[in-house]
Amino acid sequence: MAQQAVHPVPRSTSHASNLSCFQCFKAQSKNQCHPTKCQEGQQVCVSNEVTVFSRSRIRVLLSKRCALQCPNSNSVFQWSVATRLQGRITRRCCSQPLCNAALGLRALPGGLPLPVALSIAGTLW
Repeated sequence: MAQQAVHPVPRSTSHASNLSCFQCFKAQSKNQCHPTKCQEGQQVCVSNEVTVFSRSRIRVLLSKRCALQCPNSNSVFQWSVATRLQGRITRRCCSQPLCNAALGLRALPGGLPLPVALSIAGTLW
């Protein structure tokens, strides 16, 4: 198994002892992620967003936390199984207070912005 590089994110020492990040694990909504004060030495906020969508459903799981350093570089990994099921994993690491807060306004296939698509999907479940 290949090892992944660890990339520290430089940050200002002005908030070294009081960094706060949003924290949640496999949350289905950003409202389930809550601000938390990081422990001493934790210098970055990490956010992982897994989006799986098919023709009739969109499912998003969010995991956010404090970390000592970035576990990997910022990245987006997309895949597709046939044309009916697609997915995306977005990993981000940042170093400002509460910088891992919100979903971006990324578009899903078909051009629909993610928050709009999620609102529509919520009515389908």
